[in-house]
Amino acid sequence: MTATATRKNRATATTATPLSIRARKKSAGTAWIRTATARTRPVPEPDTQDTDADGYSDGTTQRAASQPAGYYPASALTAISGDCDDGNTDVHPDTDEICGDGMDNNCNGNIDEPGCVDETPPEFAGIVTINATNNDSVLLRWNPATDDTTPMGRMAYRVYYDTADHFDPQNATLVSETIGTDTETVEGLTAGTQYFFLVVALDEAGNTDPDRIYRTVRTAPHVIKRRRDVTLVDTIEEQLTPPVPGEAEGEYVFEEDPDEPLAAGQYIVGQDSGGSSFLRRVESVRQENGKTVAATAPASMSDVIDPVYMDSAMVLESPDDIADVTEVRREARGKNGEQHAFTYREKVNSDRTYIVKEYDYSTPVDAVRDEAVVFRAGKRARAAAARKKASAVDDTGRLKIVAQNRMVRVGSDLVLPVQAYLVDENGQIDPRQEPGIRIAFEGLTHASVEDKSGQGNYGAYFDDGNNRLVWTVKKDHASKKPYTAKFRASSLFSDLSVELAVQIDVLAKGKHSSSFDTSHKCELNTEFYFEPELRTAVDTSKLGRIREGEIIASGRFGVNIDALYEFTAEAKLEKKKKLFQRTWTSIYQAGPLTVYQDITFTLDAKLTASAEAAVSAGAFSNLESFLEVGARYNPETDEWDMVKDSGFSKSVTMNLSVEGKLGAEIRLIPQIDVTFYKVATGSFFVEPYLKRALAVEWVTDADILRQILISQYQMTDMSAYLGVECFIAADLTVWKWELWKLDKKKLFSFDYPLFSLPTLSLSADGAGAAVARPVPLTAAVKNGKKNPFDEDSASWNAYPATGVITVLGRETDPDDPETTRFRATFTPEEAGEYKIYFSGNSRFGAITRQYAMTSFEAEASEPAQGPKNLTAIPGNGFVTLNWDALDGAVAYSVYGGTETGVTPSNAVIAESSVSSAYTVSGLTNGTKYYFVVAAENAEGGIKLSAEVSATPSENPAGETITDTSGLGMTLVRIPAGTFMMGSPEDEPGRYWDEKQHQVTLTRDYYMMTTEVTQAQWEAVMGENPSWFKNCGGNCPVEDVSWDDVQVFITSLNAMEGRTYRLPTEAEWEYAARAGSTTALYNGPIQILGYRNAPALDPIAWYGGNSGVSYAGAWDSSGWSEKQYNHNRAGTHPVAQKQPNAWGLYDMSGNVWEWCQDWYGDYPDGAVVDPEGADTGSSRVIRGGGWYGNARYCRSAYRNYRISRFGRSGSGRRGASAPQRSGVRDERSGERPEAFFE
Repeated sequence: MTATATRKNRATATTATPLSIRARKKSAGTAWIRTATARTRPVPEPDTQDTDADGYSDGTTQRAASQPAGYYPASALTAISGDCDDGNTDVHPDTDEICGDGMDNNCNGNIDEPGCVDETPPEFAGIVTINATNNDSVLLRWNPATDDTTPMGRMAYRVYYDTADHFDPQNATLVSETIGTDTETVEGLTAGTQYFFLVVALDEAGNTDPDRIYRTVRTAPHVIKRRRDVTLVDTIEEQLTPPVPGEAEGEYVFEEDPDEPLAAGQYIVGQDSGGSSFLRRVESVRQENGKTVAATAPASMSDVIDPVYMDSAMVLESPDDIADVTEVRREARGKNGEQHAFTYREKVNSDRTYIVKEYDYSTPVDAVRDEAVVFRAGKRARAAAARKKASAVDDTGRLKIVAQNRMVRVGSDLVLPVQAYLVDENGQIDPRQEPGIRIAFEGLTHASVEDKSGQGNYGAYFDDGNNRLVWTVKKDHASKKPYTAKFRASSLFSDLSVELAVQIDVLAKGKHSSSFDTSHKCELNTEFYFEPELRTAVDTSKLGRIREGEIIASGRFGVNIDALYEFTAEAKLEKKKKLFQRTWTSIYQAGPLTVYQDITFTLDAKLTASAEAAVSAGAFSNLESFLEVGARYNPETDEWDMVKDSGFSKSVTMNLSVEGKLGAEIRLIPQIDVTFYKVATGSFFVEPYLKRALAVEWVTDADILRQILISQYQMTDMSAYLGVECFIAADLTVWKWELWKLDKKKLFSFDYPLFSLPTLSLSADGAGAAVARPVPLTAAVKNGKKNPFDEDSASWNAYPATGVITVLGRETDPDDPETTRFRATFTPEEAGEYKIYFSGNSRFGAITRQYAMTSFEAEASEPAQGPKNLTAIPGNGFVTLNWDALDGAVAYSVYGGTETGVTPSNAVIAESSVSSAYTVSGLTNGTKYYFVVAAENAEGGIKLSAEVSATPSENPAGETITDTSGLGMTLVRIPAGTFMMGSPEDEPGRYWDEKQHQVTLTRDYYMMTTEVTQAQWEAVMGENPSWFKNCGGNCPVEDVSWDDVQVFITSLNAMEGRTYRLPTEAEWEYAARAGSTTALYNGPIQILGYRNAPALDPIAWYGGNSGVSYAGAWDSSGWSEKQYNHNRAGTHPVAQKQPNAWGLYDMSGNVWEWCQDWYGDYPDGAVVDPEGADTGSSRVIRGGGWYGNARYCRSAYRNYRISRFGRSGSGRRGASAPQRSGVRDERSGERPEAFFE
């Protein structure tokens, strides 16, 4: 300080200005005149050198006009000579001699003069990392110690261990004493045992570091063995030069090859040139500049060692994050087929942590399955557990670290467990854990509270042996803002690391306090998704003309909306009242010493009351839409038509939970204080207390669309305890200074339950649950303290209630007379998720009702549904039923009646069948009958089909009539009936607009057996508009529009005196099928190419077989994929192919046939006498044509055309409706696709 101050004074003295500027003013009106006067500097005094600026000079002087750097006036220095090392600020006459540094520090001419002793201990931070490398070995690492005299390379280290914490090194095991090392492997330890280790640093003078930093670790419970099927290269063991990380990530460059040359599939372990440990899998090896370069990927210890299973000291979360799991059962299958079954996790304390039971397998495990046994806690408990939870997973999704956000009051001890373990791809705990997974505590911090502990981290420390943070929370730690505790989990050899921050709230504690806190949380999560698909196909002729084509974009898009609202309110009141206090003062002699003593007896009463309320409301909804848009080429109009289709689905579920809790505690606190000299006080407390608690819960779950409502009430707590706690405290205070203090410390505590609620648990053997198959249920009820369960109040419920519960009885547990087991079975009637509830109350009545819940998924038991595609074809006194056969059905039952709503219980007709067709005879003509068919499986499960109807008639299908004008038109009677219109989703050639649905036609009608011929058209209209006139008069008329047909019908009706019309689309398909349910009326279709379906050949003229030789035919030489080769094609005479069962010809192929309907989408459900869309721009055409694709000739295929257009493929077929006249009103719609040649 002296030298510095002096230098500042010197700088001030030597900064005089050598030239001063003065201004003089002349007389008024003249300009300013400036003059300069030079000042003269006196001869300077000599300057003394002080290079290291320590205030001491070596005596060197210099005289100069200006002061040189490193020189000062003599007055500015402490001494102008005597500095024996002017380049070292620590060397000068007034400093102390440092022993052992080889220097003359005080410039007295002696280096380490006699009597100089090194008493400075080294500085050493102790063990940095400690890991159990096997069941009998531990690896220690530390950073080198530093010392004022001993170099790092000559520093000695002693390694001790013991099984007790903070042991005395003199009485512990000395493992080794090494020099210049930073690692030590300790072997010969006992498996599964906790050890404490200490490393002490010694310098060459024998000084040891004063700090004793103990670290703890538990050895692995099982032997860690290297897998025999992998090759592991240890670069340290083979003493290889540490590899250098390459330019690409994961590459390592080796100066020399190991004993076994590197190859893909091997594993390498060791340290790289930067000192970082690694465990990698070799992906590829190459030579580069005479060195070996290995490209590697991350690996884990489980890749190179035999499985290591979790030991009993590891505390874990529930695998499904439900805080009320009571135990987890595991089934394991060994690779040799041997089975193991046991409970490996169970609840060990009231805060719902879990401990793993030790287990071992005699063989390597091939598969495991966990089953959680759940006791359903309240929504409040689950919400609280979710708020407390704190966890993190590393970037690979393999290493998880778990703890809890905590709240603690001052004066309490916080114990915060932290766990780290490997998880599988589903986030569940992996039973095969790596050794060397460690947890490091990285500090406890706060934004504004000062750490006054003197130990760091506010006095908190991490118990390595038990992986838990321990903190005695003091009064000055209270804060409205939380503390943050940071932890890091990592693997010793794998590149796995994850950090976790835990929030700790510290609340102040007062003698008298009341509080009311509320909180609420509202969350809305929205997830959108879109699954697109694009279909394109274009077929052109050799001349480039488009024959078929489509460009369709479709997609499913939807949104998941998850909303949660939580509200909590908590009120707490604490009152403390002094009931009595008296002090006795004593003065007595202890030898020559006078002793002053005060004995104070205080009796306080403390009342604590609390109330909590929580409301939680949640809702989940899913909205999904299907959209298909695009264009499809229509060869009839030579235009691209728009395609569109859409669908919509939705689901909505809701949950509401309301919970309330009351608590009360009364304490009497007698306290004895003994004070000596008013400065030293010892206190003794005994606190007997009575504690009461009451809590209820009401939970409602609702599936809005399925109309399922589950509402449950239960009392979750009703208990009373009598207890006592004993404490001691002491302090030593002089005046206002506290010299020593022993905080209030608990000596012992004890509580005795006066009464409590029974405990209920429920389990279901839901493995393999299926419809019509009973599921065993077991409820275990343990009586409460002096509050037994009322066995007569036991009840069972299932949601949804589509099943039967059968109560089997109850029995007392032979191992625990206080536990009763209730048994029942549940037989589901439908597939889906079921929730089973068991409930009852104690002797205090219905107010103490409790319940336990379990759930399982019931799979479909064939038949999962009744027979599909049931049709009813009436006859003369009989009805013929046909349906699709079902896999798994062993028999069918036919039920019928004259009223709708037929079931097995009300049917007047009940007959059986083993095939998928049956004729019900003996019926009354003119009476309408309703039918259902039931399929039965081997287990006795049944399921009904949809209902159909039919009316027997004396004039069944097959009766024919002819026209009265001599045109040669023959019409066949089509009976009323029910059929499935459209096609199943797996039918070859199916289009999206063929949605299958049930249609009932209530009246008979007549249909022409053939298409209208050219001759018949010309006889009525006086002209023949057909393109293929050379085909002949018996060929179907074509190139007529829908409007043309209406004129023809009007003229025909005038000639005949009958009512002719076009058939509706439903009437046309019903007549075309003639009772069949397959793609064609003669059976299924197999499409081998565009125009190649052999099943069509006997019944239809289509593009694959329509070759002709007459003039004016169409050039078909460029058509692809024909069944038969032909160069010219056209229409053919009617009735040349096989008719259907009702005598109708050419219902497939030859020419397209107009229908009365506007084109539009099919309805979603069953319909009666449908008439198509209400309006539109195009009319329906059916049946396919001579030039068309094979798929167009299916009974379900739909097409359309603008009503004013006609082409060479368009014809008509007439219909006459008994008891019906007139033409139907026009309706609208649009057809998205049509292909014409």
